[in-house]
Amino acid sequence: MHDPPAIGFMLKRLSCSIHGDASRHFSDIDLTPAQAQVLIRLHRREDETAKMKEMEADFHVSQPTMSGLIMRLEKKKLVETFQDMHDARVKCVRLTDAGRSLCDAARSSLFSAEEKMLSCLTQKERDTLSGLLQRMCRHMEETQQEDISSTRKDEDR
Repeated sequence: MHDPPAIGFMLKRLSCSIHGDASRHFSDIDLTPAQAQVLIRLHRREDETAKMKEMEADFHVSQPTMSGLIMRLEKKKLVETFQDMHDARVKCVRLTDAGRSLCDAARSSLFSAEEKMLSCLTQKERDTLSGLLQRMCRHMEETQQEDISSTRKDEDR
């Protein structure tokens, strides 16, 4: 008898497959999956603008990671950065016309990649999976915050 693969390992394998498949879908519009997600997220905002800190929090990435993503999008002239008018220390990012024009294609590519991944599941299974993954993400974020707080308390002693 052999042990079934660990859930974490299966999630990692799935993540790698999803990323590879999404990369192929987005290559048609010269974007990475992460870049496409940034454009889509900005497009959903009322004024298509966000503070960099908000984007870092939304994507659960570090400041250098988000800065690199935004810098590459800026080189493609899909977004522009500027200082907040109320606080010059705050950097903001906004969608350009060129970025806006790619949003429909990016959304379509994202939908195609996701549909391929989920095509083996019924709608009920999709809903269940989505709920479970959201719950696991929230749990991991909460426990990581607790771990950080605990570590800081230990360091203060």
